[in-house]
Amino acid sequence: MDRGGPRSKLKKALARGMAAAGHQVTVLSADQGFDAATRKAVNATTSRWGFEGHEDGVEAVYLHTRARYRALTWNPGVSAFCRERLAPMI
Repeated sequence: MDRGGPRSKLKKALARGMAAAGHQVTVLSADQGFDAATRKAVNATTSRWGFEGHEDGVEAVYLHTRARYRALTWNPGVSAFCRERLAPMI
């Protein structure tokens, strides 16, 4: 499974660049199975959504995953997260 490489590095660079320009940046992703070593490597802490990490002004939220089929995941918290976090911006 592709979990890194050039695409991942490009996304990270874009997010960091936007944060450096003064934007509030949150990257929403799926929890693909964090073990203790992975949580430590990405500096992720447990949150109500799954795990959260903060690096270079970018917040990364890894949502709990209920089911996974190849690269697709089912993350029931997406709707609640978006309602809670995006509603104040509208």
